[in-house]
Amino acid sequence: MDKTRMFMWIAIGVLALLCIGFAVVAFTDSSNDSSDLTLTAPTDSLDVTAYGAKGDGTTDDGPSIVAASTAAAGRVLYFPSGNYFVANTAILPIGWPSGWKGAGGEGEASYIMSTVTAGDGQTAWDYRWIAP
Repeated sequence: MDKTRMFMWIAIGVLALLCIGFAVVAFTDSSNDSSDLTLTAPTDSLDVTAYGAKGDGTTDDGPSIVAASTAAAGRVLYFPSGNYFVANTAILPIGWPSGWKGAGGEGEASYIMSTVTAGDGQTAWDYRWIAP
């Protein structure tokens, strides 16, 4: 094997090792790991739990959400992680959930729960996710 060909194979081997090393570092870098990310209430927002909403999936949070929405006066309504049951969605502000923010992060979510009755009389749960 002549020196030029040997140098070429060595250069290819070194480049391959550099690429593999870079790939290992790039895929094991935890600086972009969002698994421990927990979003908090946005600045200048109003937390619905301050107005009595429970988010436990059984308490009718509709009146509390309406009270918070009225007090918000255009500010963002924040829903901590939970299932907010609303017995009558007709009482919610027009355009909901526009201007609403929910919890986010690992294992956290905020939902509005209500029941809907189909034409055949069957009742089902309606879940609507509130985006972070």
